Amino acid sequence: MNTKWTQLYNDHSLLVRGILFRMGAEAELDDLVQECFIKIWNGLKNFRGDANMKTWVTRITINVAYDHFRRKGTKIQLEELDDSRLEAPVVDPNESALNKTLQQAMQSLSLAHRDVLVLHVLEENSVEEVAEILKISLGTVKSRLFHARKNLKEILQKRGIQYE
Repeated sequence: MNTKWTQLYNDHSLLVRGILFRMGAEAELDDLVQECFIKIWNGLKNFRGDANMKTWVTRITINVAYDHFRRKGTKIQLEELDDSRLEAPVVDPNESALNKTLQQAMQSLSLAHRDVLVLHVLEENSVEEVAEILKISLGTVKSRLFHARKNLKEILQKRGIQYE
């Protein structure tokens, strides 16, 4: 097997898998990870190094997630809080109820809000890095983070969970 491919996969597979999972693509996770790495591998010849590799891989992963949700018919909206998506959580006995509820609450957010939360809070990128990854302004990142946190808090409170 190609050692460059193996190194690329080893260096970034957890990042790619984590972003896709947190964006709500858990049912199709393996297929989407594979799709990401095909795009990453094919795009390496065009990678100029203007951004660091992690930022570039993250951007490709976000694009694959967006494409996936578009194919499924999920609209990418900036402000979305649809009460019909806030049904009581289904608890998997192999997963804590709180983790399952949080995952479902994250999936209730718009993709625009979900991606900034995943990238900034869960993947621990700075707001500047998030702006670079998503190719949006710093002000837009801050605004989306504010609204994402506000909407997540409302969703969790409707589910009986206090969020600070």
